[in-house]
Amino acid sequence: MVKKYDSYFTDFNNMVTDHLEEDIKLIYPEIKQECLNCTLDTFVGISKSSGKYKQGGPIPFDQGMPCPYCNGEGHKIIEKTENIPGRIYTSEKPYLKVKNVNIPEGAILFICRLQFFSKIMQAKYMIPVTEIYNYTNELYELNGQPESVSFVINPIKYISCLWTKNR
Repeated sequence: MVKKYDSYFTDFNNMVTDHLEEDIKLIYPEIKQECLNCTLDTFVGISKSSGKYKQGGPIPFDQGMPCPYCNGEGHKIIEKTENIPGRIYTSEKPYLKVKNVNIPEGAILFICRLQFFSKIMQAKYMIPVTEIYNYTNELYELNGQPESVSFVINPIKYISCLWTKNR
């Protein structure tokens, strides 16, 4: 009986991918990375730049000067980001009603493939990649756990998650 719907769901999933999905940028928590340009002074357990250039570093500098790569901190804060595709639903009205749930203004309902579940759960923020993305970065935080929104017989599984505006 399931075979009867295989071509329907293949067409459905292809149509979703080709015509309905937009990218969002996931922003993961920052990590502290040791400076690639200078050596560390770990005196009394505090890691700070020693002011000495590390051979092979990207920006040579004179000894005793602050490292231009890390500003003398001895580390850089690295922010990892990644784009994932999905469907974005927003509303200009104070509330959008979806599946008997009121979504507050400044919220985005995002539906994507189940394969992105772990990436969404690890993300600190999300930014919709829209035509005004380069001019304004509205940050959204995950509001609750993603939920399954798939047809039982569809071989591709989808999840929905609510993101609320942070700033």
